[in-house]
Parts: sequence; structure tokens; C-alpha cells
Amino acid sequence: PRSMSIEKTIGAVEIGTSKVVVLVGEISGDRRLNIIGMGGRAVRPSYIIGSAGNSALIGFTNALGAETPQDNVRVFGINPSPTLTDRMTSLLKDRAEAKFGDRARWEEMVDPTRFPFGRPKNPEEVAALAVMLASPKVHYLSGTVVDIDGGGMWAG
Repeated sequence: PRSMSIEKTIGAVEIGTSKVVVLVGEISGDRRLNIIGMGGRAVRPSYIIGSAGNSALIGFTNALGAETPQDNVRVFGINPSPTLTDRMTSLLKDRAEAKFGDRARWEEMVDPTRFPFGRPKNPEEVAALAVMLASPKVHYLSGTVVDIDGGGMWAG
């Protein structure tokens, strides 16, 4: 038999491209959730290496998720677009330092016109989707990768 379970864990959620998420809450049954990234769907020349890696993880998740239901294992993924993580905040602080000489002005570096809903999403929004998808109420989900980009990939 295959061994693909996520541990029954209560803990923090780390969100980032190509990272695996540890779900918050009680976990029952076997499931595998990959946090991948929109780079695998919205391929850009400036991010070609990351896009190739993300595309591979999307394909891996699709293929593995097609194989595992016979063992009552669900495999699925989430593709978040830019998320206001510590990494993103640090990059914005670096840009504010370079532009204004003041890292505290990092919020001025966020251009609301670049984001659906006028802002980057919060990690808690990705975590909430992860918890919902891992729920027993969404049992008939495997091999699927959900994009959480506020419709940005399809916007003009």
C-alpha cells in the first residue's frame, strides 16, 4: 500500500511557492496538499525557472491525484498569486529602502491596481481554503489544483 498521509497536526501554516502546507486543525483520513504558485499557470519570461518548477508540481499533483483515490488518499493543490507573506513584505521593505531611504514606507510600494480587490491576499485566506479543501465535506476532490488569484489571471 502507498504511504501518503499528512500528519494529524495543529500548527502554523507557512505559505510560499512550492511549499507544502501543514494544516491547522484536526486531520482525519489521508490527504496531501501542495501549495504551488500561479507561476505554473501564468507563465512569464522573467520567472521561467520558477514557472517550470511550478508547472511540474501542478502536473505531479494532477497525475498523483488521479492514482490515489483507490487507496482513499486525496491529493490536491493550491496556486496562490502574490501573498502578503514575510517574504513579500521583506522584498517591499527593500524596495522602499532603495526608493525612499526608509524601509517603514514599504506599504507605499504596493500598487493596488496590480491586485484584484486592490490588495495582495493574506496568508490566512490561503490557509482557510486549505482547511476547507482538506475537510471531509470535500471528500470527492483529488488531482485538482485550485487557483486563488482573485481572477487576476483572466483580467485584462
